[in-house]
Amino acid sequence: MKRHLRTCALGIIVAGTALTVSTVSQAYQYTDVKVSTPGQLAEIYDSINSLKPEGLRISGTLSSSDIIALRQLCGRDSKFNATKGTVRALDLSEVSFRPDGNAFAWYNNLRDSVRLTTSHSIPPLFLYMCNVEEITLPNQIDTIHAWALGGIPLKELYVADGVTVMPRAIALDSLLEKVRLPFSADLYQFGDEYLKELREVESGGFYITSYSPFNKLPKLEKVVVNGPSGHINATPFIENHQLKSIEFNGAVYNTGTCLAYSCENLESIVFNGPVFNFGFAQVKDCNLPKLKEYTFNGPIFHSSNEDVPAKDSAMFVTWEGKEKYMSILADMARGSLKAAHTFPNIAWFPPEAVSNLIHYTDSVECYHYLPELDSILNEAMKFDINKTKLDILKESAPYLKNTGVTINWRYAPPSDSLLTEAREKFNLDSIAGQGDDYSKIKNLTYWIHETIRHNGSRADRPKMPYDLGNIIEYAQKDNSGGNCRMMAIALQQALLAEGIPARFLTCESKAYDTDSDCHVICVAWSRELDKWVWCDPTFAAFVTDSEGYPLHPGEVRQRLISGKEVCLNDDANWNHERPETKEEYLDDYMAKNLYIISAYDNQRPRIEGPGALTEDANMVVLLPEGFRYNYGNTLTSDESEFWKRPEIVMTPK
Repeated sequence: MKRHLRTCALGIIVAGTALTVSTVSQAYQYTDVKVSTPGQLAEIYDSINSLKPEGLRISGTLSSSDIIALRQLCGRDSKFNATKGTVRALDLSEVSFRPDGNAFAWYNNLRDSVRLTTSHSIPPLFLYMCNVEEITLPNQIDTIHAWALGGIPLKELYVADGVTVMPRAIALDSLLEKVRLPFSADLYQFGDEYLKELREVESGGFYITSYSPFNKLPKLEKVVVNGPSGHINATPFIENHQLKSIEFNGAVYNTGTCLAYSCENLESIVFNGPVFNFGFAQVKDCNLPKLKEYTFNGPIFHSSNEDVPAKDSAMFVTWEGKEKYMSILADMARGSLKAAHTFPNIAWFPPEAVSNLIHYTDSVECYHYLPELDSILNEAMKFDINKTKLDILKESAPYLKNTGVTINWRYAPPSDSLLTEAREKFNLDSIAGQGDDYSKIKNLTYWIHETIRHNGSRADRPKMPYDLGNIIEYAQKDNSGGNCRMMAIALQQALLAEGIPARFLTCESKAYDTDSDCHVICVAWSRELDKWVWCDPTFAAFVTDSEGYPLHPGEVRQRLISGKEVCLNDDANWNHERPETKEEYLDDYMAKNLYIISAYDNQRPRIEGPGALTEDANMVVLLPEGFRYNYGNTLTSDESEFWKRPEIVMTPK
């Protein structure tokens, strides 16, 4: 952190080692300790402790025994018990470590231990729960591991460029107010670290943001990104009630939906560098009452936001800054390709970056100032570069049949009290009509489509059970709408209430672990057809073969792979603002999102949301054979079991 200036010094000889006590102009007095050989700090622990030092300035190579001694001097022993150590400030700028493989901390009731294994990284639990209020980190570190600086009363932390800060490295630092972190593959998840006092954040940049890195930080006021920003995914800032400004000083590659949501004091979002692809939602859709507009002090190459103008390709060719612009994008593409080998969670970004690099190269013919482009493209071939979503689906491994896995699918009967309440409240009998099952399925799908406006940008998490009535009330408030998941859950409950077995399905891409853009639809069981049928309330979409025969998602997936014809209903649309085409909806969007399909084995009301009834519900995931997936209770490649006929086909009410 801060380097303190000496005003006087007193030399003391202890056990043959020189300790220098330095009175400083700041809050703490420092004692200088030179560790000539690893283990020496532990040997002179008693002598140092007798001085009751406030600060230590240590140089030399530390062993695991030295770390044990250091923790004791800083207020915690190796088992995290409190000690009488008085050290509150550390200068470790000239410190390295000897990886002796020995343990220096024990946890889980002493069953597990942490060992010193690297020379130039801050090991896990290094100062966890110690009383250190100021720290200068080693000059030669490359990584700060989980909990290394967690649970300590730092107020400020500055980490040098080139250092990787792992998740949970600073978790539970309850007094931390200012942080400056270097460029990272994935922007640090500050919102998960319980940093209640955090006010200012500086970042050196990132390749992607996953989830919401600044979610519900109560005192956050200012965020500045000084380096390049890759893909700003989803909504990074949610319910930061004191946040006033967000500033990007480097190039921004690609943006997602709302940058911020429900940050009522946010006054400015400024982009000082070039923006390659701008896609943020309009300010008025993001619940930011004090923000009037985005501010751009650099050029924008492409924008899908009608309020934000962009350069077209012809203008870009003649623009004097294009060479620097392209060089930045090339650096990001090349760097992300390398980083993806170490950080697989960003593996989806390199293909996107390189694909756009190819696009811009075609636009401006910049091979002469990007001679490395061919090597970038060759490296990119290891990823799904320049493949359509349909091509990626076609390359997926096959499903299996009759694997011996049995799934106990269950569907709530229409007599369920919550379903009965919904049926009567919304007069679902009348909405469904008196026709056959398929006509009822279509009528209820259209009803949800008309009743709930789709808003995929809505980022708040409603504190309510996900019952049909609650979802409709939530979506209709201020006409703010609901996302596809809420719409599918609402349709599932309407169908169940009418005695039609139904599931809502989460459909994900091959890059599920980094691509948050999944889609949620429904399938409903038609007794007359004796099969599942596709029904998507978001787009009022139904899928059939060329003869108009309804298909379920597994059948659609296989027909897309084999090249057989699939058809989309002519009136499929998004919020009646634009029609959906077969090419956009099936060949691209759903071809991407039919790689992984999952559903609860117990389809009932109130299966998600606060108060969810999930005790006897398991998530069943249908995967291509051999595909790795990190979630779900039951993973299967047996499509016959996944799409099997309901064992008890519910009778009408």
